[in-house]
Amino acid sequence: MATTDLLSLEEARAAIGAPNQDYDTQLETMLSAVSQRFVTLVGDVVNTTYTEDYDPVGCTFTLRHGPLSSFTSVTEYVKGTASALTAETITTAGTYLWKQPEGLLIRRQSFMDYPWQGRVRVVYVAGRAASTAAVPERFKQACAITLAHLWRSEMGSGTQTFGAAEIGSFGPTFSIPNRALELIAADRLVPGIA
Repeated sequence: MATTDLLSLEEARAAIGAPNQDYDTQLETMLSAVSQRFVTLVGDVVNTTYTEDYDPVGCTFTLRHGPLSSFTSVTEYVKGTASALTAETITTAGTYLWKQPEGLLIRRQSFMDYPWQGRVRVVYVAGRAASTAAVPERFKQACAITLAHLWRSEMGSGTQTFGAAEIGSFGPTFSIPNRALELIAADRLVPGIA
């Protein structure tokens, strides 16, 4: 089981109605796949640390993962010399500013935008919850709905062991049910150009 899964193994078993541990290996694989699919839709849910290098042009750039939980360090390298940058606050001038919700990391000097001078290494934490246990309920429920939906289609549609098929259902033709998408609609990432 991955540390970034949205459900614990016990919660996943309950979602599919598994009576025992016989299918844990398959369930863990499917749970991790479903959890990763939600990351592509809403960004990180369980906190994950990233170390990334950027070659910014101008004063701003966007981090690759989100939503941002915290910065560990922002370091600019000019001609091989590292400079640790400091965060700007409303009362203290710093050398970078994080602009939320736009998701922009801005180079600053004396409360003014200032062009990046070299390569930048950013170490940060992205996510909404410290652990699987702390994942907000809307994400847990959306993951449970999707996991049960995929489990029925892959492992035993319509059996009493793995839950009966939905009334009027002729077999799933999609991965994420609309009712799961509706739970996370406000958190969906906006498509953009990379």
